[in-house]
Order: sequence, then structure tokens, then C-alpha cells
Amino acid sequence: MTSTTGKTIIELDNVCFNRQDKAILKNIQWTINQGQHWSLLGLNGSGKSSIINILTGYNFPSSGQVKVLDQLFGVSSIPDLQKRIGIVSAWINQEIPSHLSVLDTIISGKFASLGLYQKVTDSLIQEAEDLLETFNFAAF
Repeated sequence: MTSTTGKTIIELDNVCFNRQDKAILKNIQWTINQGQHWSLLGLNGSGKSSIINILTGYNFPSSGQVKVLDQLFGVSSIPDLQKRIGIVSAWINQEIPSHLSVLDTIISGKFASLGLYQKVTDSLIQEAEDLLETFNFAAF
């Protein structure tokens, strides 16, 4: 996309990511503005998951700057920011504790966690049940 209108949602500035002395990402420059839609495409091992893990705060770049929702990584609270970021990916299924029910999994998203470690209110349970109903997942 070439449009630069709208608020900047994601900004990667000269981002590099190394794992065990191997360069996974080199000098990534990427800006996503409000209203834009992007896809990450590439071969296995090309760095797609590494970029997503950096954008969601699960990994930090080896160098460069990351800004998501006007929050600069290294300055802002990542746990607070993670509560504002949603991700859908096949790999996340492996991270969800096997004992967690579908309802509890939905509720855990409210806390930006993979599991419940906080007190859950009745209103939060109702909100999650409403979502299950809305998306026709109540049977699960």
C-alpha cells in the first residue's frame, strides 16, 4: 500500500533481530497507517513470525526502534500495550494451557495472558458468553 493518510499504528525503524548470533531480520523499515491492511508472506524461516513476535512485544529487536499504537518499545509498558493488541495465529494454540476451557481462553484475552491469573467478574463471564453466542461458538 502506498497511502500515508491516517494515524500511524505500527512503525519499525531499522529493526534487526538476531537469534544465537544469526541475523533473522535486517534493517526492517515498515509503517502501517490506520485504515491500511497488510499481509506478511514468505517462505518458512523468512522472519514472518519474528516480526509478529516483535510487534506483539513477545520478543525485542536486537537493534532499531519499534512503535505500536504510539507506544515506543523500551519506554512504554509492554504488558499494558499487549492488552490493546490482538493476534490470531496457528502457533498461539500451542501456547494455550490444555486445561483451559473455550470460555476461559476468551476471558484470558481480556488480560493479555494465555491463562487466567486474575479474579474474573460475573460481568466479564457474561461478556465472554455473549461473544461465544455472537460468533456461534456457544456449543464449544
